[in-house]
Amino acid sequence: MTPEDPHDVEPPYTYECTECGYRTEAESQPVECPECGGRMKNISVPREQ
Repeated sequence: MTPEDPHDVEPPYTYECTECGYRTEAESQPVECPECGGRMKNISVPREQ
């Protein structure tokens, strides 16, 4: 039995707009924010500091 990897996240992923903070869940990265047209980033996977 192997321990679960906290970085192994299954879809749907959570994406957040870098401009306005709008969040959505999707299986693939949205091209742009539907609210303001800003860039979306995947925030599902914890980032190491």
